[in-house]
Amino acid sequence: MAIENDPKIVGSLASWQNILNGNGYQPPLRITGELDDITKETTRKFQKDVGLPVTGSVDIATWVAGLNHVKLPNWSPETPPIRAKAPVSSAKIENDPKAVGSLAAWQNILNGNGYQPPLRITGELDEATQETTRKFQKDIGLPVTGSVDIATWVAGLKHPKLVDWLPETPAIRAKELVAKSEAEYIFEKPISDELFTDLNNCLETFVIDTRPRIRHFLAQIAHESGGLQWLKELGGREYFTRMYENREDLGNTQLGDGARFAGAGAIQLTGRYNYQAFADYIGDSDVMDGQDYVASKYPFTSAGFWWWKNRMNALVDSGASVDQVGARVNGRFLPNNYEDRRYYYYRTGEVI
Repeated sequence: MAIENDPKIVGSLASWQNILNGNGYQPPLRITGELDDITKETTRKFQKDVGLPVTGSVDIATWVAGLNHVKLPNWSPETPPIRAKAPVSSAKIENDPKAVGSLAAWQNILNGNGYQPPLRITGELDEATQETTRKFQKDIGLPVTGSVDIATWVAGLKHPKLVDWLPETPAIRAKELVAKSEAEYIFEKPISDELFTDLNNCLETFVIDTRPRIRHFLAQIAHESGGLQWLKELGGREYFTRMYENREDLGNTQLGDGARFAGAGAIQLTGRYNYQAFADYIGDSDVMDGQDYVASKYPFTSAGFWWWKNRMNALVDSGASVDQVGARVNGRFLPNNYEDRRYYYYRTGEVI
């Protein structure tokens, strides 16, 4: 999907030419909407002036610098229409997640601003992206349209909620982020089609989509589940009742909640409160059937839900070690069985 070269649309080359003119570069560019030689050359001058890589391409870092540059006088998002002596070809910006105006980049910005649930990085202006865009526009007092105009784009980049976001947004990826052979190598056992599907759904849903994120996530769940041996907490009804019944901190307020909502999944989801939050998130009320249902249908997605709620992607992106990630999962440093966590981390690195 591409974004048309409308001068009012985020990523329009007509808008970029107008920004360069507003920054005072000479000679002023004709507003053609084309990334022609003179526009590339002026872009390179600008990048050199502000200390960016001199490429001549208009990536997000260049776009933001253009909007924020001190030279910018009297510039408005309402750029002039495209003017040319001859008809202008329908210049478009492809949906590259590093390109100005990329919908993949916009989805990543909304995620960085903390909107829930996190959007899948699809590069499509789908219903979920439009709805989240409308929420954002309403929050900051912009016209609520669901479209990503320049005012919305700029507000997204400047919004105080924006955390852990980099111009290098994740690439748009195919649904299968981990191959079945890779998963079976890591976990050292065959994986059913159902488990494999849930694994990739989890990685995609919770944006666990870079090599470090995938390595750390798989290493931790491999350890926590004993190489997928234990997708349900070990113990019987008597044990679960003793451990979890009437635990208000877990939301277990009804008779039988202790056993019903015992640990399930690769990072064990526990307690009525957490089951309900997960059910609401994925829109499946059957999650409240309890442990068996979650362990069989959502063993990875339930773990990804915990990973997302605890901001594990941000921790990984900061360069955390396997011991530091394990400490967040386990609650202490060094984490218990840290040698096993390291083993799975290095094993994962052999194929991911």
